Amino acid sequence: MVYCLADMPSRPYTTLILHRPSLYDAFRKNNKKISITIIKQTQEYGGPNAKGFNAEGFNAEGFNAEKDTTNEPIRQLVVATKTIYTVGVLKPLQSRITPKTTILFMQNGMGIVEEVNQSLFTNPISRPKYLLGAISHGVSRDAPFRITHTGFATASVGPSSSRPKEQGSDYLLRTLPQSPLLNATAYSYEDVLQMQLEKLIVNSYCNSVCALHDSKNGILLGETHRKLKLNLFAEDRFGMERLEATADGILEKMRNTTCSMVWDLRAKRETEIAFINRYWVKKGVKLGVDTLVNNMLVQRIQEI
Repeated sequence: MVYCLADMPSRPYTTLILHRPSLYDAFRKNNKKISITIIKQTQEYGGPNAKGFNAEGFNAEGFNAEKDTTNEPIRQLVVATKTIYTVGVLKPLQSRITPKTTILFMQNGMGIVEEVNQSLFTNPISRPKYLLGAISHGVSRDAPFRITHTGFATASVGPSSSRPKEQGSDYLLRTLPQSPLLNATAYSYEDVLQMQLEKLIVNSYCNSVCALHDSKNGILLGETHRKLKLNLFAEDRFGMERLEATADGILEKMRNTTCSMVWDLRAKRETEIAFINRYWVKKGVKLGVDTLVNNMLVQRIQEI
């Protein structure tokens, strides 16, 4: 996301907030640069003397940066960590987040707004405003702050609520579409919700099944897993033919990409299954709908 902001014609002043001291140390060792490889060409952004760019490092006890870190309120915040880390990442920033803050959750999964409100911002009067985002680009991590863009696609952003008083500033909705690399479009609440749900369905298939097979996305193309795919999509109550075409189109573009859940299991890290397949399980319980396939996938991932 930081590199996408740097890719804009008139880029905004950007602060990269790193939520672990080890990340900040790795950033310093990389000479405070971010490298991205696109079609075998590597470009860099940042550096010790970069203008309009700063970095902060912190942990649960507070900040740990080279320079004095400001305590000024944050107006625009993009959260691009894994969903399972979101509450812990926002907690040290809580004093700088006000009702005038707009937070964009650019993440996999759904249900994070409810989680954040329940854990951190319990008072509706003092809580920030939220935006939701989804990215379909393929990216692989080669080393800390060195990535390869494996599949060009799109991004969608929009309000997390249909109520105007809860929508906050439209600055990010106006700014992010200016990045050619991000290729983002701002949508209404109804449209971005539809896109998020469709992406969640694809992720509930792609992430969990690829993780169980320890494989790249390409394994999902063809007939081998089609029955499982259709059964999963049927549980989510979306138009089957259009959804399958959407899923296969994404998988074809990203056939050589390895899903994040595969990397998590390889590294023996906690996965985002709670905000992907388990989201459908919770909705099923609430609506009285059986979600046998999603239940099975959640259980199998947790057993690994």
